[in-house]
Amino acid sequence: MESARTLMHTDLLKLNYLYHLEMFGEEFFEGFPQSNPSTQQGFLGFSPQQAKIGFITQTPLIDKDWQFLPTKSAQMLEDIITKVFALKPQECCIFSLFKTQQISYEQDIKQHAEILLSQITQSSAQVFVIFGLSEIANHLLPSKVDLGSLTKFKNKSWITTHSLLALIKLPALKKQTFHHLKIAKASL
Repeated sequence: MESARTLMHTDLLKLNYLYHLEMFGEEFFEGFPQSNPSTQQGFLGFSPQQAKIGFITQTPLIDKDWQFLPTKSAQMLEDIITKVFALKPQECCIFSLFKTQQISYEQDIKQHAEILLSQITQSSAQVFVIFGLSEIANHLLPSKVDLGSLTKFKNKSWITTHSLLALIKLPALKKQTFHHLKIAKASL
């Protein structure tokens, strides 16, 4: 009975995920997403099957071809992946709360958080780094979290650190962020 309930829950999560993908202009062919350029409204992120860790930013930092955008935030994330975690970007999930560069807090934040949680649930990564406490974590996680504290939620480990934008504006935060990233690395 319990396994049937778990299977039904998993199927509902997959259906919810597919529904949200469709809302963002994705089409499916035999279970694989296929982009539809004429209706593409946003980018859903990158989630390889054997991802070791996931990174969550406020807006997308990679394009539809899974290349980092030419921004300081994207370069910083790429450096964190390669230099701090010694991983290739293709070994990581890279998601964003918002699926376009436009941020629409008040009306759509709950919907965006649901889509992101659905993506994370489907991911093989067990550890996620959230870049932004007030920007993302407070909307995504059910309880209040502190910067740098490891939290368990939905069978995943989460650690929240400063947003990439804050790190660019205030380089003094990099030392504390590096400490948070070391905690995440130790959890792998």
